[in-house]
Amino acid sequence: LLHRNRINIGKDLLPEWLAAQKYFISSQSELCRTGDYSTQNRPGYLFSTGYCLERHNSDVDRKAIAIVETLIAGQPIEVEQYFLEKKTTVDVVKFILEPPSNILPLMPTAYTFDGAPLAVENSAYEKYFGSGSMLDVLRAQELERQYEMLQMSQWRTDFQPHHRARLNELAERLGAAPSNHGVGEIPSLPTPTPLPLDALPAAAAVPGGM
Repeated sequence: LLHRNRINIGKDLLPEWLAAQKYFISSQSELCRTGDYSTQNRPGYLFSTGYCLERHNSDVDRKAIAIVETLIAGQPIEVEQYFLEKKTTVDVVKFILEPPSNILPLMPTAYTFDGAPLAVENSAYEKYFGSGSMLDVLRAQELERQYEMLQMSQWRTDFQPHHRARLNELAERLGAAPSNHGVGEIPSLPTPTPLPLDALPAAAAVPGGM
């Protein structure tokens, strides 16, 4: 997007970031001796409080490393999005090396009632997608947004039967057990599985104007 493509510098920084992240993870016993930020971690050093990684984020750290390793290898990244009907991959490296000359074709062509992008011109994104499309991603995001909004609203007094039906429909598509008002709880988003995705339904009407 910029003259001389200065975004290209990101490609050169990836190996440095990867080496640093691996060092932080493998050296926590030295860099974070107390298990949390404390001046006792590295007394005498400029950054005496150390470098501590949150243990509950270990899976996130490993996933981030795997993504960067994939980028360094020049391979497309798989999009992890609930409600996607098929494997979808994005060639981030190609976007860095061959950015679009004009951002306008990438802009959304339709929005939800609250301003979330709902549609785009697929042809503008085709060269950056190894499989699937940006429209597939946006459709899946809209379904996830509906699911989460209905989850948060299900114990409201104005939660209607058609809201419950829509919530259970989306939960079923994710492989989650349905729930009735006041009985149990619709679980949080589970690991997604391939799903038949019909034409994008209209945004769910959520009680209370949400």
